[in-house]
Amino acid sequence: VGAHTAANVVAMQRMLADRHYPKDVLGGAATGIVSIAAGEVLSRLIFHGQGPVFYRGDVPERGSVDAFTTAVFPLGETGHGQKLLTGAKAGLRFTRSFNTKWGMSLEASSTSFPLDRHYERPEMLHTYGLAAGATACISTGACTLEPRLMAGAQYNSRTGDISVFSFTCAATCAAVFNISRTCAIGADAGYELRTMNSLLSSVTLGLFSRVRF
Repeated sequence: VGAHTAANVVAMQRMLADRHYPKDVLGGAATGIVSIAAGEVLSRLIFHGQGPVFYRGDVPERGSVDAFTTAVFPLGETGHGQKLLTGAKAGLRFTRSFNTKWGMSLEASSTSFPLDRHYERPEMLHTYGLAAGATACISTGACTLEPRLMAGAQYNSRTGDISVFSFTCAATCAAVFNISRTCAIGADAGYELRTMNSLLSSVTLGLFSRVRF
């Protein structure tokens, strides 16, 4: 989680400084993910099935912290001939579990989008948001499924014709794989709505690292 958070901070700093587009950051994240998967496969081949395996024992149920990186694919335009291109979202999410089935989540995030105005070089739109919502937990043996419903508000910088504040609502489903009793990795997919000049919908695909306590 610490390494993932550090990587997120560097990635967001590069985008805020207009040194990289979100696709550059997402490409780097994909490279890291493929490297981890390749390492898992090679370890099993070299050690004849004795490589790393996912933990299946009991895990703490009180709470967890996730560091996440998410690709955001906007569907449609924001209005006034403006269109958001593929964005990158990064942040931290805290989840407090009430029992083995339900919990409450709070997240802080930063998202960067290239803003295509159709007549000039894309300008970067940066947003900073807070969201809260409910999380369910469904154990399937090999992994845990976590449907999540979040609602929140965002501050939009460098807005131009876009409103300064917007509201968001997102529904996602995550698959969580335990590495140890206190650490896990996961992936999620979801659908998000945000208010700008008009109601904008997006599809999201993300990865996260988790520590439990």
